[in-house]
Amino acid sequence: MGKNNKFVIELIRNCLFALFIAVLVCIAGSCTKDDSDYNSRYEFISTSSGPIKVRKDTLINLKVDSVIPDIPSDLDSYVQKETLYRYVDTMAARYWYKVRLGDWCKKYGLSTDSIYIAKKIMYSNYIPQTKDESTIAIPYVPTGAQHMGFFRDLANKNLKGKNIIGYTGGIRIALIDGINGNCWTIIYYIGYDQRGNKIDIYYPCSPYDLEWHYYLRK
Repeated sequence: MGKNNKFVIELIRNCLFALFIAVLVCIAGSCTKDDSDYNSRYEFISTSSGPIKVRKDTLINLKVDSVIPDIPSDLDSYVQKETLYRYVDTMAARYWYKVRLGDWCKKYGLSTDSIYIAKKIMYSNYIPQTKDESTIAIPYVPTGAQHMGFFRDLANKNLKGKNIIGYTGGIRIALIDGINGNCWTIIYYIGYDQRGNKIDIYYPCSPYDLEWHYYLRK
């Protein structure tokens, strides 16, 4: 083999080795950055049920900010009102949140000054299709309703971060992947205090008491 060929082979080997080292450095740097981002957002908290992953860069104030309006008074006398109960499916967030509670928590012996750990859970139900396709189902919240979750509307920037009693959905609406039904509401499961002691409270209501009120109109 000629000297030129040996030189070219050695050069190629050196280039490949340098490229291999560069790739390793890039991978290590990327992993370090990903690990840093992950650690800045999540932490693991020991609980009576085992360790849980908690989002530590977000603090949610769990109180009712507002309510979807009741049926307009001029419609109340002639619209057809219907109600669904409980739920047909559920989908929970992959991690837990830190939350502060409103004055409502005092009846459970909890404090508005403390931080608790809660999971955000979406529950669904199914409003059946009516025979008359021109009829639509409109969600509403009866005055004084105690058994409804929070409204879910990620597309509306004005609603983000607000806890509004009500639900999203209805007949002939785009479905959500991974969960059955055509209407959805959010309930928080307050599982633990910050020390990991079990709390076991749902807010704003238990999913087993859920009610879905709607009225039908053309």
